Amino acid sequence: MEKRVYPRFIMLIFSSMLFLVGLFSLFFLVLESVWIAAIITLPVAFALSFLLSRYMLTGIIQPEINRQLTIQQKGEKQRREFSANVSHELKTPLTTITVLSDMMAGGMVKPEDTAPFAARIQAQAERLIGIIDEIIYLSEFDEGKAERDFIAFELEPLVKSVIESLEEKAKEKSVAITLEGEASITGNSRLIDELLFNLIDNAIKYNVEGGTVAVTLALGKVTVRDTGIGIAPEHHSRIFERFYRVDKSRAKNTGGTGLGLAITKHIAEHHGGKVTMTSTAGEGTTMTFEF
Repeated sequence: MEKRVYPRFIMLIFSSMLFLVGLFSLFFLVLESVWIAAIITLPVAFALSFLLSRYMLTGIIQPEINRQLTIQQKGEKQRREFSANVSHELKTPLTTITVLSDMMAGGMVKPEDTAPFAARIQAQAERLIGIIDEIIYLSEFDEGKAERDFIAFELEPLVKSVIESLEEKAKEKSVAITLEGEASITGNSRLIDELLFNLIDNAIKYNVEGGTVAVTLALGKVTVRDTGIGIAPEHHSRIFERFYRVDKSRAKNTGGTGLGLAITKHIAEHHGGKVTMTSTAGEGTTMTFEF
């Protein structure tokens, strides 16, 4: 069983002991026995001070020091992992752009293949810009510099705008998107737009051919439900971690970086809310933004 320490009780004992020592000292001083009072008071006071300081160090200060060290070590580990992942994510599109542009510059590309090569370079450049934008988003949250221009607005027009921007992507997979309900929120419209885009984009990206995405607005809640591939239970606890991807090979094909849900989580918390997930492999996923 864990041993519990009661700081107030311990402090009360020390205070009582010091009070008694003070009474004895006062008694002898009244009797004009200064030396006796000094002989009694000084050693006892020194011993009590030593015990009190030792208790403060081992019982209160040292655990706090250990806690802060643990937080610092965890932060350093996360920064190292983040730096390694960023380097890898940036290197991939940059390498592709370099190789393709070198081939074009060296005359190794036939005239009829120039357009496809240029299209691949453009796609990788857009991916690179997307990664940088996401990293900037996260750095703003980490440094407490995220936008706080909060206003009250209706969510329905914003959701419709996001759905329209993803319409082509949905058509490519024959995914039908529905929207129902009404809701309003007080927040930053740009950040909320990013949050909604990430949730709906993922619902399309990891859906099946001919699947559906249902967006529901309600009081203090936005729900995005899809009929996609779902997520196995062992991945649920890590899904909001930076650069975490359930299926790396699939993410490579879909262009995912593993930062979208991490950003979504930060945006939700920035608005005093949270994002939760329920998912079953092979059946689909439901993401809920509560605010």
